[in-house]
Amino acid sequence: MAETSGIHAGDGINELGSDFPQGGGRGREPERSYRLAREAELRPGEIVSGEIVEVPAENEAIVRLPIGVLRAELKGKLKKGDALLFEVASSRPTLELKIHSLSWKRNGKETPLSEILRILNLPKTETFIALVEFFKGVSSLLVRKEIATLSKYFEMVKKEKATRKASYRTVFSTLYFLRRVG
Repeated sequence: MAETSGIHAGDGINELGSDFPQGGGRGREPERSYRLAREAELRPGEIVSGEIVEVPAENEAIVRLPIGVLRAELKGKLKKGDALLFEVASSRPTLELKIHSLSWKRNGKETPLSEILRILNLPKTETFIALVEFFKGVSSLLVRKEIATLSKYFEMVKKEKATRKASYRTVFSTLYFLRRVG
């Protein structure tokens, strides 16, 4: 279980741990601790990197973020050690994070496809597998929302006569280009 001593409440964000020394009047600065928590508040829409420290319950995780180790609500099948980017959905009354993206390479090693699909909370279908492979060819960062959007576009056009005989890569490239140019 993660270390939870020194829990500080800061406008709905429960910070776990502290950079300040513990104990007998030598360095504990509660006012400064509270001020730092307020200054480091996460804003909705902000993208932050994080690593899962622990998953104590479904839809809940303890996450190491740049501002500290925090308890957050999130949906997905994340495990201890997963490193990814989160989008802050809300910070009050509870910190809520959404899965945003991940790098498909970590420490110079390629993340297995099944792990990418699990972390991004995407279904293990032929379309999503092909989409992940396509995005690995165009970006080092796999953005969940982009993959999901391209999947929806693909579902709309895949029955069209012009796309029936085309390869996934050809259709995805066309859709990706059209999405980029507007």
